[in-house]
Amino acid sequence: MLAARIVKPEAPYTIANIPTPAPSSLRPHDLLLSVSASSLCNTDLQILSNSSFAFTGLLPLTASHEAAGTIVAMGSLAADDAPQSPSSTDNSQTKFRLGDRIVPGFIYARCHACAECLAPAAQNRSQYCTNFKGYCGISRDGAFAEYMICDAREANFIPEEIDFVTAAPLACAGATGWRGVKQAVLGAGLKRGQWLGVVGAGGGVGHLAVMFARRVWGLRVVGLEAREEGIRVAEEAGCEVVLDVRSGAEGCLKEVRRITAGEGVDACVNVSGHEGAAELAFRVTRLHGLVVQVAAPESPILIPWTEFLIRDITLKGSNTASRAEAAEMLQAVREHGIKPITKMFYGLEEVPKLMELAQRGKLGGKGVVVVDAVAKGKSGK
Repeated sequence: MLAARIVKPEAPYTIANIPTPAPSSLRPHDLLLSVSASSLCNTDLQILSNSSFAFTGLLPLTASHEAAGTIVAMGSLAADDAPQSPSSTDNSQTKFRLGDRIVPGFIYARCHACAECLAPAAQNRSQYCTNFKGYCGISRDGAFAEYMICDAREANFIPEEIDFVTAAPLACAGATGWRGVKQAVLGAGLKRGQWLGVVGAGGGVGHLAVMFARRVWGLRVVGLEAREEGIRVAEEAGCEVVLDVRSGAEGCLKEVRRITAGEGVDACVNVSGHEGAAELAFRVTRLHGLVVQVAAPESPILIPWTEFLIRDITLKGSNTASRAEAAEMLQAVREHGIKPITKMFYGLEEVPKLMELAQRGKLGGKGVVVVDAVAKGKSGK
């Protein structure tokens, strides 16, 4: 099969033919997925540009952890690992079957024994497992390939109304943006019509966070961006106001206070890893407000002590969604007709072109690779 591979740190991907995983090699809870579409995450860029990622003994490695596709083989126990609140329109389906359309999870082989795995389901902490075996596309082969192995216990059905190209970016960007906004809503007690700031609103995670905030929770959104492409995407995603941070933090702060009656946004989600992004998120947030940090910057986050002590702003971190939250997100996407803003690339051979655009900051929304000829179809038929 064809795959885009990381051969050495800080080097471009290599497009190579590698062996297709054999069904006989599957572990009991494994699914073998025929990948229809896969997409690029900012984490993929960080991996290539940052040699601190511990690749020792793992290379070569197939990249990407965002995929959508069809089950073509299952481990001996995988059929019973289907979600019991399925995100398909057939609510009677409680088992995985060959031919099912799924979005795989990011994490592989949780221990199902630590405090995070055993926490009450309503707390949605399973993705914080302390003894998992790997991350797809980071420590085990991922989605930039014609086939991939994923953990059935982390996968979700794709609703019939959602095509593969829409579904692939939801695997991580959607799930991460969903949880970030949800944490802001719950943590700050946000109601319809209140203000949410999104720093990095025109990126892959950011524009989906904007869509969720506007269409699902009915929030008013201020987007903050520093790229021309990002500003365009943030506007298209539905931000009521988009501010160009290149004009300076003081100007952004002044405008945010003007449109929020002098208060600042009620909560802010930071999905930008740019230096100064976290501080900007704090500055535009109102007194006693909440900032949810979603981005994983390569450098430490620096925030003036006055934001914590004098303005009493709370900082909360947020990882990607749990399986249950991802299923919840897929249903919301179906019900509200949400579609990621994408730039299409046809065939794995175009992954280097995708990477080049992303590294130059010229990619608007999500870069999605159509791996097979039927990825735009709803059923894969």
